[in-house]
Amino acid sequence: MAYSLKYGNREFKVALPDEQIKRVLEANPVQLSPGTPRELIEHALDNPIGSDRVENIVKPGEKVCVIISDSTRSWQNPGLILEALLDRLGAAGVLDEDVVIISARGSHREQAAEELRFLVTDRIYNRIRVVDHNCLDEKNLTFLGTTSRGTPVKLNSIAVKSDRVILVGAALHHFLGGFSGGRKSVIPGIASRDTIQANHSLSLNQGIGSGGNPLVKSGQMEENPLHLDMLEGALMLNPCFIILDKKLLFYI
Repeated sequence: MAYSLKYGNREFKVALPDEQIKRVLEANPVQLSPGTPRELIEHALDNPIGSDRVENIVKPGEKVCVIISDSTRSWQNPGLILEALLDRLGAAGVLDEDVVIISARGSHREQAAEELRFLVTDRIYNRIRVVDHNCLDEKNLTFLGTTSRGTPVKLNSIAVKSDRVILVGAALHHFLGGFSGGRKSVIPGIASRDTIQANHSLSLNQGIGSGGNPLVKSGQMEENPLHLDMLEGALMLNPCFIILDKKLLFYI
């Protein structure tokens, strides 16, 4: 029998004898909300949770920084969200030259221009400045303070100097932070390596041979020191708006 398997941005087929197949796992059926992805995004932006609409928050002349995930999360397809978001920023009087998009790669590898272009789409890449965050570039990092757990918070200076910061990411289970998205776009997303190392070290218990902290795990938010440290550090940046997506369902 032939099976189609996805790998990166590609798909390939393999043929395996039936006697070698123990079981085929299939995803549960999902009832999708009616409407196109763009319509769902617009609906979410029209109905933010605990916030005013983004076009009512930003002001003409303000510098706006939009933080997105890097190419290791390219399946999130941030270009769809960015198109709708940039239209609203423009309608609010924010000029293209006052907007910068930062790819929050944390301590991941450097990304090629082609990868950044793929993330945001050709149209946006040709309009808006897109920056690949570098956690080792000390001259472009700004120290904001130290968290109550001892993490020195150094963040991308472009974001720090912006008038408004908007976070775009996905709400998924994460093996350290409990869930991804939101504050994780800041730490580790646009943080220095020292900040990332200090924060991630909270996943360990004190003492030699004690193993990992049992509160640091997938789905765990309450009393998770790594999550709480991320949150404290992200609040030093004070983002004005967060967009989280989950497959074709979009939440704000």
